[in-house]
Amino acid sequence: MFKHTLLTYLQKYEEKLTVSPQDIIKESNSRSDIPVDILIPLWHLILEDKVISYKKHHDYDYDSDYCTLSEYLKGKMTPILIQKLNTFFTPKLTLHSAWHNETNTPFSWELTLESSCAKTVGEILRNQHQASLHLLLPGLSKELNDGMEILGYLDNSSDEKTGFLLNIPSIEEHTQNHTHSCEMQVLVDLIRDSWIACTKVNKELAINIVHEWINSPYYLFQRLALYAASKGGIIDTNLWLGWLLQNHNWRLWEHAFSREVFRLLATQANSLSTNNLNILTNTILTGPPDTYFEKDKFTDEDKLWYSKRYIWLRLAKLIKSDCQLTSTAKNTYALLSEEHPEWELDPDQKEEFSYWICGTGDPDFEAEIEHIFLPRSTTELSKWLKMDTDTKRSSRRCFEPRDDWQDLCQQEPQLVLDALLSIIKQQYWNIPRIGEALETWRNSGHFEQGNLLLRTVIESIPENLCEKLAREIAFYCESAHKNKQLDEELLLFAADRIFSTSYEDSIPEKMNTFEKYDPLNTSLNHAVGMITRTLLNNCFADKIKPNKGIDDKYRIRFEKLCSLSEIKYRHGRFALATRSIALYHVNPAWAKKYLIPLFDWSRDEFEASSAWHGFLRQPAIYKPLLIDLQKSCLEMLSH
Repeated sequence: MFKHTLLTYLQKYEEKLTVSPQDIIKESNSRSDIPVDILIPLWHLILEDKVISYKKHHDYDYDSDYCTLSEYLKGKMTPILIQKLNTFFTPKLTLHSAWHNETNTPFSWELTLESSCAKTVGEILRNQHQASLHLLLPGLSKELNDGMEILGYLDNSSDEKTGFLLNIPSIEEHTQNHTHSCEMQVLVDLIRDSWIACTKVNKELAINIVHEWINSPYYLFQRLALYAASKGGIIDTNLWLGWLLQNHNWRLWEHAFSREVFRLLATQANSLSTNNLNILTNTILTGPPDTYFEKDKFTDEDKLWYSKRYIWLRLAKLIKSDCQLTSTAKNTYALLSEEHPEWELDPDQKEEFSYWICGTGDPDFEAEIEHIFLPRSTTELSKWLKMDTDTKRSSRRCFEPRDDWQDLCQQEPQLVLDALLSIIKQQYWNIPRIGEALETWRNSGHFEQGNLLLRTVIESIPENLCEKLAREIAFYCESAHKNKQLDEELLLFAADRIFSTSYEDSIPEKMNTFEKYDPLNTSLNHAVGMITRTLLNNCFADKIKPNKGIDDKYRIRFEKLCSLSEIKYRHGRFALATRSIALYHVNPAWAKKYLIPLFDWSRDEFEASSAWHGFLRQPAIYKPLLIDLQKSCLEMLSH
């Protein structure tokens, strides 16, 4: 009954939204009553039981079906077990809170499987039911297709069209799949293994299913078909060559298929007839069409470089497959290899992937990094710091060169300090290295060297460079204060320098808009907000007593922050609002004069919004303060 009622309401709402959306605004007196485009289809999916809660999906206590299924798995593969397994591997949507400014909706989603134990069940099936896996193939393919249709219904074109390229980089087993960790990988792996099992039992069915895959509108199925073609003796060579050259050769060049196409060329190209091999080779030599490159994203130089790279890679795969190339193809390959001697086929097949993720522990991680060892004398290190420039990351290189600057900061802090003071005295400002030194020392506890560097920087740094170091200065002060390693005089000195600095991001165009400005995250990460929090923590380091008053050293700085003449101080005003109860408690008269006006909506709604965001972060309620804020608090309802 509820489902029918809600469906009827959604249908009427959709009709009304199409015909007269302004009527909805008038009835509700709010534009927010018009849902974003995604909400209506999402409600339909919820009513059709296509959405699963995050808690249920990740809590094993909810997975009661697993215990029942594990008993079935001990026996033979029966129709009942097949039906239960299909349900177990059913794709569902799981909703998450969206990252800040990630989307126009308060949530994001991902395609997961019905059960959180799906990976375990998949391993059991491979180990105990290898001979019966082919029976699962039709049902699992249907489940995957249903999952793709869910994404298509939500218009999530990224996963639907790219075939889960980011989350499932390879249909064939590869270490990159484990790096990306996607639940749909479990289903795809099981479909792959079921198809391989099917080729041994029912070759005709296996071929028919591949035909269904290649004709699917979803790239993930087409990738499965190309993978199947790479397994020799199943798919006719004329057939898979036609797939590659279909629609102006788009599968041959489309990056979504690159992994499977390269595997196909490397393993099966040698089975092509001479005529077909020449057709494929000539197609490769023409290079990717201009439509392959998006307008305004590639310069002519980039297009030429990538075209040569793509041609070389495909020719290299043909050679890897022991194909007899034409003289033209051999000459082209030789010329490109001579022009780019750095181009080589990687033993891990890295060139076959559009994206490659590598981290600590991976066998190729250290090999990719160029290590630079810095001088261990003050004179030589000073020279290096003066010559050092920011290393720009190349779009064609996976990793930047790595030097041991941070290790040097930890192991030889006095050497680093002497070198930095030396170049500062000569008016050389290596901002990145100074910032890294402050960061390393606040984390490692070398506050003696950090305080000396901090004082020198604050005294000497030019105004036009101060903004670049302001956050590191504020971070350092916060850490040093927490560890009781920062004297009050240096803290106030640092605060004054940060307050007097101009900031490119603190302008009305960016801050006087509710869509672009988030008071909480901005203040928490801005130098003015951070240093204000540290001042407040130091001001209230002792026990707060009623009417004690605010120390003049802090009071004059807080009054400066309360002036609306400087928009950059809003980050600090937010911090003051988060401690408004304490400030009111120690000096009610001061708070009424300087702090409470910040909450007035008629004065400045953006300032008031920021202040109320800060106020609501307090864990307590203070009645005298609320009485003075009563009017502004009630006006908040209309904002």
